Amino acid sequence: VNMMISDTLAVFPRNCRALSSALFQKTRGNPLFVIELLESLVKRKIIQYSLRKRRWVWDDAEVSGEEIAENVLHLLTTKMTALPPGTLEALKVASCFGSQISHLTVELLCK
Repeated sequence: VNMMISDTLAVFPRNCRALSSALFQKTRGNPLFVIELLESLVKRKIIQYSLRKRRWVWDDAEVSGEEIAENVLHLLTTKMTALPPGTLEALKVASCFGSQISHLTVELLCK
């Protein structure tokens, strides 16, 4: 997890150990959840890019104190409910087609 966060934020691994540790505890090391959680923290400006410092910055205590969804499903469900109603309806219909759907069907659903 530390190497993934180090690569993503372009910082030395030693500089993001505390952040990595907090994210590992919250995600149990699930890579998908780590990525989703990182995106969520950036969107909520808990992790921000500092032009002055020319790097990503965060407060370790604030990250550790964040209430985070217990699992990936909850986080993804939360993201999906924020989608526009038309997109959500298209996803519901598309899910009835199983694990694969043609792009033509998706185009028809989006009209």
